[in-house]
Amino acid sequence: MSREAGPVYLLSAEGALPGRRVSQQKTLDLAQAQNASSPRQKKLLKAVYQKVGVQARYSVLNRDFFVGDALGTQERMLRFEKEAPKLAYAASHKAIQAAGIVSKSIGHLVSVSCTGFAAPGFDISVLKSLKLDPSLSRTHIGFMGCHGIFNAMRVAAGLVQPDQDALVCSVELCSLHYRHGGDLRQMLGNSLFSDGAGAAIVSTEKHSPNAWRIAAQGSTVIPDSEGAITWRIGDLGFEMGLSQKIRGLIQKNLRDWLERWLTKENIKLKDIRSWAVHPGGPGVLDAVEKSLDLPKDALERSRSVLRSHGNMSSATILFILHELMLQKGATPCLALGFGPGVTIEAALFL
Repeated sequence: MSREAGPVYLLSAEGALPGRRVSQQKTLDLAQAQNASSPRQKKLLKAVYQKVGVQARYSVLNRDFFVGDALGTQERMLRFEKEAPKLAYAASHKAIQAAGIVSKSIGHLVSVSCTGFAAPGFDISVLKSLKLDPSLSRTHIGFMGCHGIFNAMRVAAGLVQPDQDALVCSVELCSLHYRHGGDLRQMLGNSLFSDGAGAAIVSTEKHSPNAWRIAAQGSTVIPDSEGAITWRIGDLGFEMGLSQKIRGLIQKNLRDWLERWLTKENIKLKDIRSWAVHPGGPGVLDAVEKSLDLPKDALERSRSVLRSHGNMSSATILFILHELMLQKGATPCLALGFGPGVTIEAALFL
């Protein structure tokens, strides 16, 4: 059922992390012990791990996983099935509390993940643990990569009714797909990605003066960029492919599309007062800054989350939005995410 047009609000954005924090130096030490067979490879690994701007990450895994034999995809998915529900509940519970609503007002549940699959999924565990209405609508956004949360918010915004709020929940356990070996793309993925969950409440009612109106969402695919970001299922987990072309593709194509899209919303680039940009890596953030001619501190929230948490795929943007909303960040706020395609996703908050 489609809803009547009207304002839709982001009431809260919250995150949850596994209990195990690992410093970047520790993950480098483990990578060198497992994957470097020569001084040259050790030097290359060190350069990669230091360049990505991550200081620490969180993981559901223990040390034995990183230094032992590689696990098959089945065992990794069983671990996802075990760990995802706990993080999903923690993030969702926090989001409901922060939004100032009660669980019985939730009529829609939109779940997101590109790092794990099981049926029934973690959305069922959230439904049960939060005692949600078993008749609510459930939608899963799967395998869309780092921008999956934007697609989930779009679905949620289209579903909410005056008496039915939407809970959006993302769980990404990227460390399950740590892969041994000396391939440069593999090294880059291992050095960047981490585990975390995020949740948000979308509603037709503002509830709180701190809520943000979701004014518009947009999407485009950069021409001839399909091979720049890839994510495939292999025998030893999911295989991430990150091309060195990503930075150039974003820098070349972002501004033109974004200005045209914002013009349709009667907003100019210079009107944006705060930014929530998915930190795919420091190169991605640098490319956004250069393409849009932003001041150096414009993306500090994104860099801060990358430093302290790593890239948690689709959950990451909710950590950034949380910080901005908590500190009453200025609006208009523009959120940007990038994923396989190369797809650019945008959300405008007022």
